[in-house]
Amino acid sequence: MKKINIEKIVNYIFIISSIIITINLIIFSIKDNIFDIKNINIQNNKFIDKKELSQLIDDELKGKNLLNVNIFKLKNTINDHDFIQSSKIYTSFPSKLHIVINEITPIVLFEQESKYYLYDYKKNKIEADIKALNYFPVPILVSDIKDHNKIKNITNSLIKIFNQYHSFYHSISQIKINNKEIHYMTDKGTTIKLNLDNIDLHTQKLINFINQNQKKPIEKYEYVNLLIPNQIIVKEKSI
Repeated sequence: MKKINIEKIVNYIFIISSIIITINLIIFSIKDNIFDIKNINIQNNKFIDKKELSQLIDDELKGKNLLNVNIFKLKNTINDHDFIQSSKIYTSFPSKLHIVINEITPIVLFEQESKYYLYDYKKNKIEADIKALNYFPVPILVSDIKDHNKIKNITNSLIKIFNQYHSFYHSISQIKINNKEIHYMTDKGTTIKLNLDNIDLHTQKLINFINQNQKKPIEKYEYVNLLIPNQIIVKEKSI
């Protein structure tokens, strides 16, 4: 006869008992509403208020608890919002849902057919309502331009400036287009002149110029002209 392994039998009994107890606890907890979502902790939202976010996800949470809520579907619903770039969702048992929002980073504002739009850091076009117009301090493209490729090229230029000189980017208040010239106009009265057809090259020339002249802020100049090949023409402001 084979020798009976008492220790193995005891282990099997323990495992099965634990599973049964766990299942019963879960069933009891569900019936007792222990895992019902009683608290939603929304973090990192600045432009979008919590009430709007709560309304956005209300349908996804109806009749759900922490054990059966579809996190993937909930995340997609949140990320479909025009002003949300991404989100992170996690739970804290027994009854708390955490939502961390990563809002978009708008880069430029422009008007088209009597409506206002933003291009964000990912070059997504987003319609801007009054709340967005008042909230986001981005450069405004004041010239009438219908070619989206040109607007995207300007957005790329501004992104490069944003990445390397955050404060200088935020000083750009208006963008004007005159034929093939782009004029970046700062709130300190400086105009930077670039060529639309060579905007990538001229943006890099501008960044190099700022790098080489860090002791003299660009706001000290009346204009910085990058239009002439192999030259940068500047005029200092009168004292």
